[in-house]
Amino acid sequence: MNEMLKELWYGNLRPQEEITRQSPVYRKMAKQNEKDWSAFLKTLTEQQQTQAKALLEDTDEMHAYYAYLAFRFGVQMGQDFLYKPTREMILSGKKPK
Repeated sequence: MNEMLKELWYGNLRPQEEITRQSPVYRKMAKQNEKDWSAFLKTLTEQQQTQAKALLEDTDEMHAYYAYLAFRFGVQMGQDFLYKPTREMILSGKKPK
């Protein structure tokens, strides 16, 4: 198996991290989001800040896992698209439709 595919399969390669590094639009949006959250957190009590930060961390984790699952599903769809006709041909002895 290709080394990059191994890294991807075992969760060592995260495409969403490449997106954030390579997209100036995303970086700009992320910076603005960080500024907005920072300003909002200053309006909260210490206890509310702690709760809001925990909620943000949970949400970030959830979004990262969703991105991983979406990418993995996309890879699986691509794999089926490329290899399913070949597999069917080999098993049936007939050319795919």
